[in-house]
Amino acid sequence: MRKEATDMIEIVKLEEVTPTASGVSARTGNAWQKNEIVVLTTGDWQKRFRLTCFGDVCAKAAAIEPGTMVQVQFSIEQREIPAKGDRAAFWVNDVNCHGITPYVAQPLQAQYVPAQPAQPQYQQSQPAQPAQAAPAPSQLPPTQANIPFSPQSKNYGMPY
Repeated sequence: MRKEATDMIEIVKLEEVTPTASGVSARTGNAWQKNEIVVLTTGDWQKRFRLTCFGDVCAKAAAIEPGTMVQVQFSIEQREIPAKGDRAAFWVNDVNCHGITPYVAQPLQAQYVPAQPAQPQYQQSQPAQPAQAAPAPSQLPPTQANIPFSPQSKNYGMPY
């Protein structure tokens, strides 16, 4: 049984390219070639993983110098190896490279900064006359309306 995930694209550092192996298929008679590359992920937790390249992707991978940042397109496939004799069945993961190109960082686009509106010009005016302040609550005579918890006060003495 073979399951295939969708292709993923990742920017990684190419660390190693193995020599290309080639041959002719005994079953179909078609020529084939294969090599493997080792890449290092970027980010906080860097991990190395191996990708298998087939066909014309081998030549592209061999042409890239190790240490170069590359963009790889790959898929992860799982396949089950059936039980045989005393050995139990187990699963194997294959990471297959479908494309590889040198990564060139794109220059950052200029950020859009909206134009600042012109500041309005205000005419200078005369300073305002101070208003008469309301008397402080301690200066009011005690009445039913301003005594806390009185039935006439709206908040019954509560601060809200």
